[in-house]
Amino acid sequence: MDLKRLRYFCVIVEQGSISKAARLLNISQPPLSKRLQELEDEIGTALVSRNGTGIATTEAGMVFYLRATDILRNVEEARSEALLVATNRKTVVRIGISYLFQRYFSPLVAEIYQQLEGAKIETVVADSSTLETMLEKNV
Repeated sequence: MDLKRLRYFCVIVEQGSISKAARLLNISQPPLSKRLQELEDEIGTALVSRNGTGIATTEAGMVFYLRATDILRNVEEARSEALLVATNRKTVVRIGISYLFQRYFSPLVAEIYQQLEGAKIETVVADSSTLETMLEKNV
């Protein structure tokens, strides 16, 4: 499975539209639609349903989206940790995001990561009460 297709799929879901995702990713819409179709073919089921105003995630698509975001975050954390070891940098940024706002803050987290190249960014996606408990306990 191609990580680029996973990333494209996540951006499509987060933007709610293939055309908006294409603009954000700086690629044209037809190739992005083709990558989505290839991913759906590989998985064997529709991940989104297309409507006149954009896309809606199917039940299978939402399950896949949640797992895909975990996979992409783990890959990025592995890359970041390897870079930390290689450069001996110790900067760690911890970010907690509730499930409700994950879609909105994912691009912001990506931007923070780019700005702090080489820093270790740890993200936790959980419900608000869990995040508050973690904050209180300084976890």
